[in-house]
Amino acid sequence: MEKTIKRINGEIIFCEDENNICKIISNYGANLYGADLYGADLRGANLRGANLYGADLSGANLYGADLYGADLRGANLYGADLRGADLRGANLRGADLYGADLRGADLYGANLSGANLRGADLRGADLYGANLRGANLSGANLRGADLKDLLIQNSILSLLQLIDWNKLPDNLTLELMAHDAESCGIEAMNKWAKNNVEKRINECPFNNRIRDYQFQENYNLWYNSTTDQKIPKLRGMALLLELCKTYGIKTENI
Repeated sequence: MEKTIKRINGEIIFCEDENNICKIISNYGANLYGADLYGADLRGANLRGANLYGADLSGANLYGADLYGADLRGANLYGADLRGADLRGANLRGADLYGADLRGADLYGANLSGANLRGADLRGADLYGANLRGANLSGANLRGADLKDLLIQNSILSLLQLIDWNKLPDNLTLELMAHDAESCGIEAMNKWAKNNVEKRINECPFNNRIRDYQFQENYNLWYNSTTDQKIPKLRGMALLLELCKTYGIKTENI
């Protein structure tokens, strides 16, 4: 039988069966600092309060694992399966969760500041009280996730990164255009739209990597809008709630 090789606390560990890794880990207590657990099968493992600082858990199966209060700072969780995992109060500051599956995970009060959640699946996850300041949420799926109690400013910035521009309703596209026209000028936006209608293609005056492509594709919305429609109607919390509603994100008690 092929042996699995893992590095735990600087020791090289051989196990006959990936399923035995949970038993082996339990013998090392809660200190798994820098452990090499790449691709390990840790389904349902009890890692409550464990020190996994800088550990390599890329591709690991942590389905239903108990990681309550675990230290996962700087851990590599690239592509890890964390469905239904208990990550309440866990410290994931600076962790790499690129493409991780966090569907239904409990991240209540977790520290995800500076974490890489690009492309992560957070559908149905509980993020109540979580710290997402500075986290990269580009391309992440937060549909049905509980984002109650997040800082308003952080939430709006995160949502703007998450928007699937191909599915953004016209009314919200126009609303964001109106907001951005406040910084670059309504007349500049009018000239841009008119030039595009007349096939004198030029770039949107609001040059922003996140939104300018969608604006460029929808110049007719601005061109055909009324003067009143070019004035923002939603601000701050109202805009946040509308974006949340559009993308199926829970907003109770926000």
